[in-house]
Amino acid sequence: MTSIAKAVLGKRWTIIGDQARLGNTITVTEEKTTRAFIITQFTEITVNGQRATIADLKPGMTVNVTIGVDPSQAGRIIATGVGTDDKRKKKK
Repeated sequence: MTSIAKAVLGKRWTIIGDQARLGNTITVTEEKTTRAFIITQFTEITVNGQRATIADLKPGMTVNVTIGVDPSQAGRIIATGVGTDDKRKKKK
C-alpha cells in the first residue's frame, strides 16, 4: 500500500491569531507564507503526543501539516506547545 500523503513543504508552521480556527479551517504561517487548510472528519490531530480535536489547537502552537490528494485538506496535524490565549486581558 502506497501513501499519497506528504508533509506540506516539510515546514513547521505556526497557528496564527484570531483567525486560527474558523469553522473547520486552520490558518498557519511560516515566515512570509500563510496557508489555510480544511480539517475534515478524517483529519488526525495530535497535540503534544495526545489525540486531540480542532478545539485543542491554539494560536502560537507549532504544527506539522500532512496533506493527501487534495492539497487544501489536512490529513494529519501534529501540534506541539501550549499556544497563546487570544482572549487574555490587556494590560492597563
